Amino acid sequence: MRNLFPNRLSVLPTFNCMVLVFSILLIASTGYAQNNLHGAGATLPYPLLKKLFREYQYNTGKSIIFEAIGSGSGLAKFNANAVDFLISDTPDETTFNAPNRIAVPISISGVAVAYNLPKNPDLKLNKAILKAIYSGEITHWNDPAITELNAPELMPNLPIQVGTRPAKSGTYYIFTQFLDANSLQGNHVLPGSLAMARFIDETIGSVGFLGLNHAVDQHLKVARIENNVGAFIIPNPHVIGMATTENSPYAYPISGLSWLVFDAKQTEVRQLAQWLLETGQYYHKQFQYAPLPQQQRVQWLKKLEISQ
Repeated sequence: MRNLFPNRLSVLPTFNCMVLVFSILLIASTGYAQNNLHGAGATLPYPLLKKLFREYQYNTGKSIIFEAIGSGSGLAKFNANAVDFLISDTPDETTFNAPNRIAVPISISGVAVAYNLPKNPDLKLNKAILKAIYSGEITHWNDPAITELNAPELMPNLPIQVGTRPAKSGTYYIFTQFLDANSLQGNHVLPGSLAMARFIDETIGSVGFLGLNHAVDQHLKVARIENNVGAFIIPNPHVIGMATTENSPYAYPISGLSWLVFDAKQTEVRQLAQWLLETGQYYHKQFQYAPLPQQQRVQWLKKLEISQ
């Protein structure tokens, strides 16, 4: 299983999504306007971030404005010094090695594969089949590869309506990393996990990948995905968290980290990072995300101290 944790303490990349501006502002009633932090980036952890930033304001009095516009668009704003920090699901070596930047993981997200089929079969999928669907090689639900894997479930003779995401989204990055694919084909390109959830809910014969939180909230049927030891796993926070454990038989394989990225001189964002690695970790599971393992939290907190 791939290592979710790079060794370097530094930063992240470029991408685009629908604009959801999330701001926690109580300026008139609290007088905390001067303490605002402004961030931008990933939509995948947005439901969790909304809760975390609200709790951070409640605990510290510091308001946070966050624009959930996608990892790439967030990076563009961060590089232009238009925001104080970036949240990204798509790390790359160039970003992590950038001087005077710090990146720390704050959560583990699962990407679910949801579908809409008559009679709601309990669908199993593996990397080979998903790769064939997203390359256009498999076009119908009753393809022999799908029916053989899912016997005795009966697969319908329906064309597969393939939902995908823009190439620069963090969800796309995590999914393509799992498939070992450079690009995906799909006849429906959706701008975010919420749009993907609506598409799947409304389209018979559809399949798509999206944040687990959105799949659960929209009551979508979610496939069991084969992991690297041959077990078919349905995602939940517990098995998503196991993605950091090498060769766990219960690990859900389509998982990735969300990173907080900031300038090393940003003392207030460093304080936010410390809070997210400590108190903030206790809110993850209720929103279908996994907290970081305790050992990893301790290591990253130490790295934050050393980098001051």
